[in-house]
Amino acid sequence: KKSDQHKQAPTRQSNRNITMSKNNEFLEMNKDLIMIRFSNPSRKNLCFSNAAVSSLLNVPILRKFLSEYNMQIDENPITEELVFLANVKNLSEASSQKIREIVQSSCFQAGQLTKDFCNNHQHDSGEFMQSLLEHFWNENVQLANTFKEDMFGGVSQDTLSCVCGYRVKLAHEHMSEIIPIQTGAESVQRGLEDFFCAENIAWKCPICAKQTVQKSHTIILEPSTLILQLMRYNFDYVKNEATKIHDQILCSPSILMPSGSIYSLVSVINHIGEDTTSGHYNVMLSNKYSNKYVLLDDSNISYVADDYNGKSDVSYIFTYVRDTEI
Repeated sequence: KKSDQHKQAPTRQSNRNITMSKNNEFLEMNKDLIMIRFSNPSRKNLCFSNAAVSSLLNVPILRKFLSEYNMQIDENPITEELVFLANVKNLSEASSQKIREIVQSSCFQAGQLTKDFCNNHQHDSGEFMQSLLEHFWNENVQLANTFKEDMFGGVSQDTLSCVCGYRVKLAHEHMSEIIPIQTGAESVQRGLEDFFCAENIAWKCPICAKQTVQKSHTIILEPSTLILQLMRYNFDYVKNEATKIHDQILCSPSILMPSGSIYSLVSVINHIGEDTTSGHYNVMLSNKYSNKYVLLDDSNISYVADDYNGKSDVSYIFTYVRDTEI
């Protein structure tokens, strides 16, 4: 999804769950969170990139890497800006404007001319997050293999099975950094389970020539970080337009992988808007010490109300970290 010019849309359910607080005590209680303030300059739409950067910077493995990064070794613009944002003390200076420009420059240099993140239009937060990660690995090419494995590192294997008894295991594959889950599930947990469920695919069995086989997914190596992107956007071929799905989805503080490992919630990026051509992004960060969620929404930084139950029709991207990594 890539949206047109930013428009402030109705905030639907999300704003009813917010209790405002902006004092020093609030900031002190949440000092362990990295908060990219959504202080958008005039006519600049930064909410999509602020949300993506805020989510990534609160992943413990990335924070550890940035805290140990030696800027004297290489000149890596994306990494150096992430280091700055991870350590900035003045929230008014914590903006993703510069890193957005650097990522776009990297896209253009790589021939990705369609990825124009700096035209002051509203863009998809997931698309920007994926581009940021891609060029972050490219900058740190000598460390990319080991650090990428540390931060994500998931490996899966597909198995094809036919009713005639034929069965073949395909080669191991690295899991995607951002995993798509369907809106048909009532919860993020169920969406993740459905992702790993067996499905029928068109493939000719070499034994019985049946045209359909079952494909199942198995995790060989668990990822350290799970980024799950809810497929809220669909294309209506009858109307020849993209539509947004407003289903209520339950996002719990922790989820289980098929192996039984527990993953804890780091952040939730919300997209507020009635359709795919306008809207607004904000992000909720989980503070594990206070068991509260902090909402970053433009220049407002606040707690989410205590009666928030995890259900939302605007939640979009969920970041979880395996409990052994926290």
